[in-house]
Amino acid sequence: MVEKCTTCGNTGRFICLVCGGSGEKDCIECDDSGKINCIDCNGTGLKTEGEKCTMCDGTGKEQCLVCFGTGKVKCLKCTGSGIIRCLNCES
Repeated sequence: MVEKCTTCGNTGRFICLVCGGSGEKDCIECDDSGKINCIDCNGTGLKTEGEKCTMCDGTGKEQCLVCFGTGKVKCLKCTGSGIIRCLNCES
């Protein structure tokens, strides 16, 4: 009788514990909001002359360049698949 793998139950794979199987993690650059402070006006929405910042249209925010505005990034542990290959049993 073959012993059952306690990690994957002999399926050869299991759900990634880092991302919970979603394949994504929250972006730490923008705290999963998808927006960061505008680099042109430092988040104030205004230029030094008191005029509205043209880079962010006066909002003080712009799209995060790490997650491209989604607020999520690919999980590095499972490379975005949500599944990990079991190395304990190599089934």
